[in-house]
Amino acid sequence: MINPKLRRIYEIVGEATTIWNEVEELWYLIFTCLMRETERAKVDAIYDMFTASALQRQLVMKVAPIALAFEVPELKRRNQEHHMRRRLLRRVGQLYSQTNEISGRRNAVVHTAFEEAGQFQIGARSPHKPSKLRDEDHLKYLGELIQDTMLLVIELAELRDVFLDWIEPGARERRQRIMQQTRQRVPEETRQRAKEELLQAVARREQRPPQPSRR
Repeated sequence: MINPKLRRIYEIVGEATTIWNEVEELWYLIFTCLMRETERAKVDAIYDMFTASALQRQLVMKVAPIALAFEVPELKRRNQEHHMRRRLLRRVGQLYSQTNEISGRRNAVVHTAFEEAGQFQIGARSPHKPSKLRDEDHLKYLGELIQDTMLLVIELAELRDVFLDWIEPGARERRQRIMQQTRQRVPEETRQRAKEELLQAVARREQRPPQPSRR
């Protein structure tokens, strides 16, 4: 019979993989926004040339400064279009860095074999070299990875919404009104509640333990 803790680790690894698929899908959708003036079949052909997700994200970062180019003199004149492009470009860069950081942690999990290492003990190993998770609390590490990846998914989805507003101003608000009128669940509201809960969870784990009293 499989160790219950090991079974739980397998479940979380599967969950982490599934959530990561959403990250990759959202980066593709952001790429389509950047390439909005190009026929979708051509966009897909370009994107699919890069089979590794890291290379696909690099492609997005190559295209973004071109698609979102802005002129500094226009910024000084408070041109809203140029300000929007600058904000989008900055946010793409921030989420690119965030994705790469989480990708490294996710890859460490994918390339780790979890196994029983003794009574009530779970070991972690990787082929040919020690696993980065060897000395970690596996469940804690995986739980935090799930939280951070879910938060990344929400932030990427928010960025895509901003892109859609840039492409067709007011479209998102119109869609929200229609959904509210027909009593459908508005994705943005659901995401916001989930984001608040995740941010609270991250804040709790990042709180430092209280310093011992000197008395």
